[in-house]
Amino acid sequence: MNNSLGVLTFAFMIKPISIFLLFLFLVNSAQSQEFNVNVQVNDQKLSTQSDREVLKGLDQTIKDYIEKQKWTDDPTFNPNTRIEISINLLIETSTAGRRFSGQLFIGASRLIYKTDKPTSLFRYSDKNIEFEYYPGIQLQHNEPTFDPLPSILNYYVYLILGIEADSYEPLGGTVYFSRAHKIATMPGTSENMGWVNEATGESRKLAIDEILDPKYQNFRNAFFKYHYDGLDVIHYDPEKGLQGMVDGLNLVRDTNVKYPNSFWRRRFFESKYKEIPDIFREAPQATKSTVYEILAKSDPSHLSEYESLR
Repeated sequence: MNNSLGVLTFAFMIKPISIFLLFLFLVNSAQSQEFNVNVQVNDQKLSTQSDREVLKGLDQTIKDYIEKQKWTDDPTFNPNTRIEISINLLIETSTAGRRFSGQLFIGASRLIYKTDKPTSLFRYSDKNIEFEYYPGIQLQHNEPTFDPLPSILNYYVYLILGIEADSYEPLGGTVYFSRAHKIATMPGTSENMGWVNEATGESRKLAIDEILDPKYQNFRNAFFKYHYDGLDVIHYDPEKGLQGMVDGLNLVRDTNVKYPNSFWRRRFFESKYKEIPDIFREAPQATKSTVYEILAKSDPSHLSEYESLR
């Protein structure tokens, strides 16, 4: 009887501790990463050492900003399903007001289902980046307010989340693309480079407008077919997987015939032009020939990469 009381007393004593540990676990879970981020900042084009000193630590600041935020409510994200993001920031000019401009290359990949092999989701070089930065600054995650550097990062994070979601579910990324659209159209964007109208014909607003435009919807459907019905099943059903990829490529080709030179057609093939010939290397010759014909019409700029499929 006394032993039982002792056990109950001990259990009562540790209960508050258990609740506290559970609270910590829930807090940590709520802050779980959706991304692994690698950042490189190249400031060698800046003319003075003092300007370069200002940018020390910017790479870690960007990495922390993306990795430590909770960007989705999706409970399925875990260390084995995180999206890999690579950022290369080339700083070309600066002003005394600590305003910097340059280019940003951003790439993203996810693992092919039940493999340790990555597939590229997005590759893009944004040639119109400008922002203010001060030593020791902590970037604040406040999406409704335009702030050049955090807003650029927020925009690309949601763009990548949308692409990744589309690769698992038809039009599954709409919620994230809509968030990116809000960022690209908030007050303040038009006064900063890269957001609205650029001489190159590319801008962040153009990119997000296009992917949400119903007439380009088959680019998103193609992304689903290529990945979910294609790459993700090849390891256990090669014939079905290759056909899924062909179906996706056909959708890209057909949409490109109606709406040539789309931003997202270019992004699709910029991500996939090396992967496609690699995956189809061992396919039957008839399949390879079909794929080559599709690519010759939809991605002539990378045609030399596809010669092995002829």
